[in-house]
Amino acid sequence: MASLEDLAVSAFINILSAIGFLLAFAVLRVQPINARVYYPKLFISGLTSSTRGSSKGVLRFVNFNLWSYVVSFFSWMPEALKKSQTEIIEHAGLDSAIYLRIYVLGLKIFVPLTVSALLVIIPVNVSGGTLLSLKKDVFFNDIDKLSISNISDGSERFWVHLVMAYLFTIWTCYILYMEYCNVAFMRLHFLATQHTAVLSNSLWLSKYSQYFQGIQSQRVWTISFRRIILNTTLVTRLFTMQTDLLSLLGRRKGYKIGWTITSSNLKGIQPKNQLERLVSWPLWPNN
Repeated sequence: MASLEDLAVSAFINILSAIGFLLAFAVLRVQPINARVYYPKLFISGLTSSTRGSSKGVLRFVNFNLWSYVVSFFSWMPEALKKSQTEIIEHAGLDSAIYLRIYVLGLKIFVPLTVSALLVIIPVNVSGGTLLSLKKDVFFNDIDKLSISNISDGSERFWVHLVMAYLFTIWTCYILYMEYCNVAFMRLHFLATQHTAVLSNSLWLSKYSQYFQGIQSQRVWTISFRRIILNTTLVTRLFTMQTDLLSLLGRRKGYKIGWTITSSNLKGIQPKNQLERLVSWPLWPNN
């Protein structure tokens, strides 16, 4: 098993990595160019406008206020801990609230398991004394005395490990089930809430064409989107009707026209009577 020095080095690397990620987050979140990335809900809700419009030059992209970096690093953690779940959903969205609940879920699972292991399993392992009775050529350290390897084969102490393993599994499954029910209720409540329904079912469009600037949203729908949808629906239905009628005429005349008919494979087939001309007019408008 690893020694105390190995555990200390691993803990130091993990702590250093966590501090590095926190510093990167604190620096990136105060940059004006990243405002729409870290605060999208504020822009969608209309609580703030673009932070780059009033600045000029490099100030539109980089924040040179050094004090804001210090405040950003030390202020957001207490504020995040003080906010309620409803405030977190309104500020950062449902996914952020659920992501924070994952950390709470980890505490609910592992804190009781850790306390139980320290109070029950560790004393049982230490009292085994198997490693001390082995030959001197077997190398072990003080941490090995805390593990299950310090229990001899066939010992009654293994029943403690077996019972605790079942208890740990039952506790973990119970906490996961309860958390799943809570998250499912949060999701349904969020989708059913009136003031969040618009934000959760809306598409945010940015940098659209200059043609639509200054035009009301209803006018934009009338000009572009409704026309596209209606034209697409109309063309699809006309093509389906045309294909069905041409197939019917083809069966009457003794040749078969498939539903994948196109103008390229109909080039050699020309309408003869008035009914065929009317049905196939989209393919031969000049006839």
